[in-house]
Amino acid sequence: MLAVRESAWLYRTARGGREIVEIGSYRGKSCVLLAKGCQSAGGRVTAIDPHIVGRDNPRFEFDGEDRRTLLAAIERHGVKDRVNELVMTSRDAISRWDGRPIDLLWIDGDHSEAEAGFDIERWGAFVRPGGIMAAHDYGRFPGVNAAWDRLVTPARGWEPVAPVRTIVWATRR
Repeated sequence: MLAVRESAWLYRTARGGREIVEIGSYRGKSCVLLAKGCQSAGGRVTAIDPHIVGRDNPRFEFDGEDRRTLLAAIERHGVKDRVNELVMTSRDAISRWDGRPIDLLWIDGDHSEAEAGFDIERWGAFVRPGGIMAAHDYGRFPGVNAAWDRLVTPARGWEPVAPVRTIVWATRR
């Protein structure tokens, strides 16, 4: 689901990252890019996705093959040892997070305003100063747009940067 330019940005942005959290792994493309990108720094990716079968929104239907494809991708690309998979919602996963500062937070999970807002606000609180938070599908899903525009502002400690196609991102002050 990532365009070539977006994939390149994600890989480059993961370089040097030691603690990366991905919300929404789907079939593994972004997970592999993040894990490959942070490999030289000895980084790890916590990949969070409940892999719920059904429709998340009118555009996508999820099925049991999605998780199998994710696991096969991380195995095939040799990054299995860099990925900690959590099969649960981001709401459930946050209660298990031990407070480690996050270098890069990649949000591409539930695209509703409430859930995107939860991920931005609650998971974004763990992004270290100078760290990056990014969200996918800005401009495609009204919920993502509304949550990002409301919560990612200089007044809230974020410095938004120019988007890369449908990726919006900001650095933590």
